[in-house]
Amino acid sequence: AAAEAAAAGASSSSSVPTVDLVLKADSHGTLEALQTVVEQSVASATGTDVLLRVVHAGVGAVGQRDIDVALHATATGTTGSGPAPILCFNVDAETHAERRRAAEEDVELIASDVVYRLGERVEELAVAALPLVAVYERRGVAQVKQVLQLNDRKSSTVLGCAVTEGEVLEAAFYRVVPADGGPATEMRRASSLRRFKEQVPSVGAGAECGVAVEVHAQEGDVLECFTLARKQRRAMAPTDVPVQEEDEDADPPHAA
Repeated sequence: AAAEAAAAGASSSSSVPTVDLVLKADSHGTLEALQTVVEQSVASATGTDVLLRVVHAGVGAVGQRDIDVALHATATGTTGSGPAPILCFNVDAETHAERRRAAEEDVELIASDVVYRLGERVEELAVAALPLVAVYERRGVAQVKQVLQLNDRKSSTVLGCAVTEGEVLEAAFYRVVPADGGPATEMRRASSLRRFKEQVPSVGAGAECGVAVEVHAQEGDVLECFTLARKQRRAMAPTDVPVQEEDEDADPPHAA
């Protein structure tokens, strides 16, 4: 009852992602152990980035009321991905009717007699609830061999490069990391990518190419190639660069 009161008092309009759960166990002692493991699992997986709400906790097999509570979590907006899963520690559904209804209503019954396996599943749910952020994802690296200034093209700067890592793409953003250790330039979208005067969609490591992009560069600088993506913050690579607010019109994709 105390867990339900705490869940009811939490604000459903919070901007913090939330994992809603219904907890069921075969005794009050195992129920307390389950709740402790659930709380620790969410904290260890996501820190304070995800909020845990135990919308109901009780002793005994999963009944119709438990399924009603799990479905109500969706109706009240306390979970964004569907009904609250029901964690079952040493218990199961009361009858086949409850199990069939849970399946029909997309209420996940997560049952185990090993409490830490339930904790592992909760960690997965917590990580899945983390929000996605827009990033520039590095796809390749090249060394600038030559800088050409041309006035008869959409981009007047063409960088002759040797690709040293990954691949460089025509439909991509670029920045220059100066060889003298200075700050990297801002991201700029390429207008063309050519190899042997032929426009190409990509060039891999070990090959040379010309990238038309409006950035300041000198021979010996490093040219980095990026594409837009959405990722969970904890899944970002060290080479990912967060998209700034003024760059949001780049319209990154909705999947990581």
